[in-house]
Amino acid sequence: MYRYTVSPLKIGLKVDYKGASYKITDHFMEHNAVRQYIIQSMADGGTKRVFRHEICDARVSSSFSKLTEDTIFNFENNEQSQSDEELSQIDEDLTAKCINQEPPSKKPRFKELPSKEEIEKLALARTEPRTNQQTVWGVKLLRGWLTENKYSSSFEELDETILNDRLCYFYASLQTKQGTDYSKSALVGIRSAISRHITGPPYNREINIITDKLFMPSNHVITGMMKKLKREGKDITVHKKAVAEGDIKKLYSSGIFSTDHPVTLQNKVFWDIMLNFGRRGQEGLTDLKKTTYAKCKDDKGQEYYKMTYNECDKTHHGVDSKKRKFKGRKLSPRCTAFFQQALQYPKPTIWYAAQPIVKNKLASMMSRISEEAGLSIRYTNHCLRATVATGLKREGVDDRAIMSVTGHRNVKSLDSYIEGTTDKQRRELSNTLQRVATANSDSALNENKTESNASATSAQNNSCQIAVSSSLEKSTVRFKHFHQRYNHWGNNQY
Repeated sequence: MYRYTVSPLKIGLKVDYKGASYKITDHFMEHNAVRQYIIQSMADGGTKRVFRHEICDARVSSSFSKLTEDTIFNFENNEQSQSDEELSQIDEDLTAKCINQEPPSKKPRFKELPSKEEIEKLALARTEPRTNQQTVWGVKLLRGWLTENKYSSSFEELDETILNDRLCYFYASLQTKQGTDYSKSALVGIRSAISRHITGPPYNREINIITDKLFMPSNHVITGMMKKLKREGKDITVHKKAVAEGDIKKLYSSGIFSTDHPVTLQNKVFWDIMLNFGRRGQEGLTDLKKTTYAKCKDDKGQEYYKMTYNECDKTHHGVDSKKRKFKGRKLSPRCTAFFQQALQYPKPTIWYAAQPIVKNKLASMMSRISEEAGLSIRYTNHCLRATVATGLKREGVDDRAIMSVTGHRNVKSLDSYIEGTTDKQRRELSNTLQRVATANSDSALNENKTESNASATSAQNNSCQIAVSSSLEKSTVRFKHFHQRYNHWGNNQY
């Protein structure tokens, strides 16, 4: 049986819908046939999905709008009117245009060809913003030294031998604006900054000023400078200290983690987030959203929280702690930020304003908590990361497992975050060494004292014996041999 089908309207065709002008942008297919049309308003760009009978070709509508009473079909005379002729002509024009119309161009599969500047920006995005700032600082120092010493400030394309020679003199000339020596970590950072600059875009040189043999002389210079700092007692590099066990107890006993006030509740949430997920001190805190953490269940039905996405290129899935659960937060529904400003006068259901906490305030969060809780020292946000690494290491957790929490990619980088001994262990070691250091002297003193007492006692006993014996002998001499007294005791001076 023959089935009559109507050809679908072409994409891009202008149509009328309820008296407004639209344009067909797509077809809604069903069973390999056009079911509906996607149309876009020519006025505000809004889109709709309509059926075929709801729209009309704009050219047909335009032609009908030109008809007048004189051109309307005259039913009484049953004669062909001007409207019939016009409609026939319109039908022929539409048929011809549909046949000759070019098919619409396909939507591009890929993005528009990026510029060279955009390519460089994407390449720089491989490192953290803080690292890029350090790179700019180190390169600026080298350019300044080259200019001051009448060299060209463009060093990126220098021959390896010449570059090594420049670096030897550059390292040896380094000093701060105050005229003091740079610390060991600063020297290492300057060298790494220069290395990243010449190996990254747009230079992409296949050299390594840190490990290549051609740059061994310049590396010897910077290594010697570090040794010299250590010999002179100027190596004051101090790694971030993990929060001591006594200070942690003080945090919970001081009320700084109370859940009855918006500020203290936020302190507790900040502590839990930093500790359970091994977060960095500053990076990414302002980017956290209310949807960043999701509640999940493990195979035993216990609830825990985890991140819903991977941050940058770090593996920050967190510990997925089953014991520590984050309590409900009374955040503002009008703000998507995870850390919001606390209201001075909180409402029963809303404790925080529709305004995120600024970056600098988040960066000094742990410093403020340390001061308000009266801790032994002023800890920083980065100290919490050291607390995570140190705590897991003391519990016997493998380095690789610790790195999965902290996000480190190198085991050596983890060493600077792990403290060797706790304050309690240091006290015990100190007391033990004190006992060891004073044990011999105490024993000697006790022995000498004992010997002195013994000698004194012996001498006293001897005196007593001599006195007793002398008295007896004196009595004998006095009564029996009185005439011998002087001869017997004269030599003893009795």
